[in-house]
Amino acid sequence: MAIKELVPEGRDQDVHHGARRSSQRLRLEAEVEVIAPVKARGFALNASREGLRVVLHTGDIAGVLAADSCEVRIQTKERVMTEHARVVWRREQPDGCILGLAIVPSDER
Repeated sequence: MAIKELVPEGRDQDVHHGARRSSQRLRLEAEVEVIAPVKARGFALNASREGLRVVLHTGDIAGVLAADSCEVRIQTKERVMTEHARVVWRREQPDGCILGLAIVPSDER
């Protein structure tokens, strides 16, 4: 099961902070757990076919902020999947962090 199976195909022409999205972003109700290289927990803000925006609030936040990539477990009501992701951007918050994660396709790992 891949994250892109949860998000329909299509191009979103909206501009967000000057960046054109390559696919639609949809709200995703999911728990997210970083399982490697460190451990942290939180939830998904939204998802696209290429990645996730997540909020992490418990665990090794400093370790996640220092990582270039991570292994994440994503749990929705219907599914659990594990994905390898590249950290595209990060924003530290007083109570955790927000990350932009790009899912790395299995043939590129």
